[in-house]
Amino acid sequence: MALTAWCFHLYRETVYGRTGKDSKAELIEFLERLDDGAAEGGASGVLSAVLGSWVAWDRNNLEKSVPRNDSVILRHLTLFVTPVSARTLSNCPDVCRIADKNTTALRAVTATLERLSARGLLQKFNKNKYQDVTYVMHDQIREHYARSMGLFVPDGAERNHYQASLYCTQPRDLPTPSMEHFTWVRDIVMHQIDVCRQIVGEYYSKNDPRPVQIETISRELRLARAVAQSLQATYGILRGGFSIAVLARLPFTEEDVEQKKPFGEFRNWLRRLINAANGLDEMIDKIDRKIEKRLENSGIKNGEQAKLREKRQTLSYLRPLFMEEIAWLLNERGLVSFVQGRTYDAVQHFHRAHQLVRHTRDASVQESAYFAMERRIRLNWIAAQIDRGNIVKARDEAVSILDHTAEFDWSTRSVTNLYARGYLALSDHLSGAVDPAKKNYLSVIDGCNEQGNMRGVAIFRRHLSDLYASQERLDDAREQINLAVAAAARSEQQDVLHGCLLTLASLLGRGGNPRGALERLDQVDTYGRRAGILKLQADVLRMRAEIMFQQGETDQSAALVARSIAICNRHGIRLRKLHALILYAEIIQSEGQDEHARNLLIEARLKCERLGYNTKGARAHRLLNRFAHERRGQTGSLLSDAARTTGSAWS
Repeated sequence: MALTAWCFHLYRETVYGRTGKDSKAELIEFLERLDDGAAEGGASGVLSAVLGSWVAWDRNNLEKSVPRNDSVILRHLTLFVTPVSARTLSNCPDVCRIADKNTTALRAVTATLERLSARGLLQKFNKNKYQDVTYVMHDQIREHYARSMGLFVPDGAERNHYQASLYCTQPRDLPTPSMEHFTWVRDIVMHQIDVCRQIVGEYYSKNDPRPVQIETISRELRLARAVAQSLQATYGILRGGFSIAVLARLPFTEEDVEQKKPFGEFRNWLRRLINAANGLDEMIDKIDRKIEKRLENSGIKNGEQAKLREKRQTLSYLRPLFMEEIAWLLNERGLVSFVQGRTYDAVQHFHRAHQLVRHTRDASVQESAYFAMERRIRLNWIAAQIDRGNIVKARDEAVSILDHTAEFDWSTRSVTNLYARGYLALSDHLSGAVDPAKKNYLSVIDGCNEQGNMRGVAIFRRHLSDLYASQERLDDAREQINLAVAAAARSEQQDVLHGCLLTLASLLGRGGNPRGALERLDQVDTYGRRAGILKLQADVLRMRAEIMFQQGETDQSAALVARSIAICNRHGIRLRKLHALILYAEIIQSEGQDEHARNLLIEARLKCERLGYNTKGARAHRLLNRFAHERRGQTGSLLSDAARTTGSAWS
């Protein structure tokens, strides 16, 4: 239906009503272009022919700047998945440049939007007392432009603005983004937020001692409306086209500068957007107090009272974000912090997101309506708690989710149930319960394969490989990690892929191939530093230290593992810290620092036992026994030498 309407609009403006000998030829040419497009690409080909015909028509019949303006506006509307005003668009860095000496950017943008709306390419929402005129691109047209530019296009299931993202599953079968795309979006997002912060900041900087007038309140409401629409549009960009799935697929080349750390920049966007929304909320509260103070003035007329009450009613509609949207932003902040290894931050953000969702419950609605978003946030919280070292707490939470999502033969497969089982398996694995962990790993991997979730397949195959390696089943471990690497590469999830390469490097080192292990570590280290993923950097330092220790380089290995411990300690990555601490104790013991090494191992063992990290606790215990045995052997040897020396002296 929509495609038919677009063809009709094009026909009516470019062909219909023409007379003369060329009119029939033009009609035939028009139909042939549509037929060629359909033959080449079906409905998508017809749409491409329609849009191309508009460009050619504008180039031949309108001012030279019109096709360029249309292209700029359509490119930007591809990013905005929610309706956007002309003022918000005119604040984008590239769009504001379409102004010339005869018109402002706002007028040029408005004229372009009206022309595109008249052609049926945009949906127009008329102005009301709550918002300005806004425009949004049709989904089919957005998808066409996005794919032609090689941009991220969310599928229908991912356009749910209240669906919280999960670490172990992300959108798939999408175009791989580029650093140019990332930089373009960064410039738009940061400029929009900066403009909003400037407006709010200027509002707070003014301290007018004069009595409040209704004209002043009206002007402040217009400013608040403009800021709210810009923040909502910016949220739409992030929600509609950005997540850790996009960041994890960004390719890095040797030409990329060291400062480009997409995960850190994305975390900064989320933080600044939340702060700007909080600033606008405070601005709205201040306007509300002004209206209330004005209404308390007994001298105002009834007509002004009615206007003030009407304006006061509009304030609630100017709140830029709903609670669920703020919860989504906090969950995304938690996810990107978790991927980076900023575990302190991740746990805090997941907790705040969960609290917001819980506090928005309505007593008149069944609680099950809220549980889906809550459970997804709790799953991410579990993953962060495992990194934090709180294995018992994470396991209890996973069991709770499993109890509330019990599956029956007739029930729909629960995504949260599947991944809760995966985290239960990981908790059991780290606690030493190997058999149930292996069983659940295999079940979760099968479930992820059924869903086509290659990211989840890679994550849990890597954990299964670690489990096999701990049992000295190195062939099985290598098989699983090779499958994990293939799954991560297929889904283009670079963060997971490089995590899998770490496990592969470990197996290469244990298999007597330190050179191959170091090559993999170099690859992971380059990505970890460029992407700003701290836990990859900490793992690389520790694993280099292991290899160098095996080669007898104790001084350098001790320095490397100390750096790894420092990163883990600073960001709360406690499991990795304990792993590195045990290695450090082993290194310094080889240098003769027996007492220091023994104290470190005792401390590590106690912490592992308290946290439920029994696999590493057992490792610390075995090292303590080995050190004690070696010490007794050395003491016995010294006593034997002393006895021989004494006997020799008597003889």
